[in-house]
Amino acid sequence: MHTFTGPGNYTIKVTVRDTSGTIDSGTVSVLVGQPAGISSYIPYILVLAVGLGAVGIVYFYRWRKRKASSGGIQVASGHEPAKKR
Repeated sequence: MHTFTGPGNYTIKVTVRDTSGTIDSGTVSVLVGQPAGISSYIPYILVLAVGLGAVGIVYFYRWRKRKASSGGIQVASGHEPAKKR
């Protein structure tokens, strides 16, 4: 968990590694404002923002990998593409 020193726009770099060892990264922008009586929730909101960014990066990476391996046809996970007749 990270605590910001003050309000402002921050860019967080997120790096993920899949089970095959492939690494990908991306950034998440976070706008931190002055606490308005909910200062105890700010760390949870930041963790949520970073977590959602990481999930988005992993999803996009795996979608791109599936698309490339299926010849450009998007295939739902666990299913084989229909064969041409």
